Amino acid sequence: MANKSKSSVSKPLCKWKPGQYVKELELLTTIVSEPVYYCRDCGRVAAQKKWLCKPERLVSRD
Repeated sequence: MANKSKSSVSKPLCKWKPGQYVKELELLTTIVSEPVYYCRDCGRVAAQKKWLCKPERLVSRD
């Protein structure tokens, strides 16, 4: 069962099932705490491209 969880966590956030967000809250917090990218399909954000299906860099407001 641990292998199943690990493989599902390596999926992009766009593919996570609703229950995964609760089960993997610590990982989710790390992924979204300092977003640099957003998904063009669903609007989710992440610090790294690998967590999104169709990543696009966020525009800086500086």
